[in-house]
Amino acid sequence: MQNNQIVANTLLLQHQHNAGKTQIELVKQLTKLGIWNIEVRREYFSDDLREMEALNCAKLGKRLTLFYSVPDVIFKSGQINPKLLQYFAEASLFGGQLCEIECWRIRRLPRKFGTGAWNNCSKKHSVKC
Repeated sequence: MQNNQIVANTLLLQHQHNAGKTQIELVKQLTKLGIWNIEVRREYFSDDLREMEALNCAKLGKRLTLFYSVPDVIFKSGQINPKLLQYFAEASLFGGQLCEIECWRIRRLPRKFGTGAWNNCSKKHSVKC
């Protein structure tokens, strides 16, 4: 298997994060190992916006692909989670390609949302879901 087929989640280095390393440091450590597809975790950003912008700058000029793991759900009480657009905007801020958000609690997509509403929501921020 080639390294470009591996996606590493920064959760792999949780012990280092718990010891005080920033997520940017974890990403740099993974790239030194030759891993270029990395899933960053929302809960690991200590200063959300500044750290996300810094991660985007660190990514520039590299072939790094970032994914965004968000510990929240897509739907709450039968409605689209009101924070969903915020999560898409955050992913865009650091150049995230995909958002991973829990959907296991969904029994079926509410009819009023359909695929059109969902596609419009994700396209607005150029983030694939």
